[in-house]
Amino acid sequence: MRVTSNMQNQSLFNSVNTNQALMSILQMQLASGHKVNSASDNPGAIPSIMDSNMMLNRIETYQSNITFLTGETEVTDGILGQISDKIQRMRDLTIDAANATNSPDQLKMINDEMQQIKEHLVSLANTKYQNSYIFAGNKTQT
Repeated sequence: MRVTSNMQNQSLFNSVNTNQALMSILQMQLASGHKVNSASDNPGAIPSIMDSNMMLNRIETYQSNITFLTGETEVTDGILGQISDKIQRMRDLTIDAANATNSPDQLKMINDEMQQIKEHLVSLANTKYQNSYIFAGNKTQT
């Protein structure tokens, strides 16, 4: 078989085109950061890619839930600490009020403070975290 210069040129032209196509694919992979950019790049890898994407979405959801619950727990813990302090103060006031030596003015002051504490406890019980009431059970919007 005789090799002509036209055959050599055609072979060279085909090699250049093939190399350009491969370079284009590699540049696309480099630019996107993904080895597989479309299903036709590697059909066999699609199921594992989809599984990985599903797992990443689950992990993101778990992380979001953990962040939310951590914040809610911290707020709840702080509120419960305040409630405990207020209840202790109410206990102390009750013991003071039971003392028979208190004047009517002293009893009125104790009653006034008890009313203030009660109002504060109600406001603490109605605390919201990210637009949901903390102590509302499963009716967090009311």
